[in-house]
Amino acid sequence: MACLPCIILALQVQGRSMARMTISIPDELQERLVGVQSLDWSAVACAAFESKLNELARQLAADRERELRRKNAQERLERRLAESVGAPDPEQMAYSRSLLLGNITDQAQWRDQKAEQYPGDERNGYSAEALRQLARHLSNIPANDPLWVRYYRAWDQLGDDDETEVHSAIEHEREELRTFGFHDYGRDVSLEDALQFLTNNVEVLEDILAGDDADDGAK
Repeated sequence: MACLPCIILALQVQGRSMARMTISIPDELQERLVGVQSLDWSAVACAAFESKLNELARQLAADRERELRRKNAQERLERRLAESVGAPDPEQMAYSRSLLLGNITDQAQWRDQKAEQYPGDERNGYSAEALRQLARHLSNIPANDPLWVRYYRAWDQLGDDDETEVHSAIEHEREELRTFGFHDYGRDVSLEDALQFLTNNVEVLEDILAGDDADDGAK
């Protein structure tokens, strides 16, 4: 590894103070540089440094802008969820909860049908049982649990949004139920698993709302 001690000379060029900088380069590269006398390698290096610094500055500015938009969107989402309903209506909460539990039960029955149709594939039967366990655990989580409140409020807000966002949320939930217990079949579903399932779905709903707000803010 060779050093190129005069890559930037200490001198005055057009009123700009130039500092001396030493860099290390591979021996082979140094031999090639020495063989080319027609170029000002100090200027080439300066231009490369300047270009890279400008690129990093643009990336940093873009990252800061994205983070600022994300924070603003999250703040708007939190305000929307907090202001959407003061105290959630118990009947509406129960209805929202029953819809999810009903969807889980329907999916379990569909898996039962598939188990009969394909008796050689045990995954359908295991998935059906996992879904029933999931429904039992979720039904045991109190209706006024903060997770259920967030679930209701997110769907309540989505109902006022663009139909595309509602469709996206419905499709995500369907896919979660369609694959639940199918690939990791044979494992019992715990209360912690049920809480994680509900948490994941709530966060997806809130992300959809936050993304919608971020898009509005960018317009």
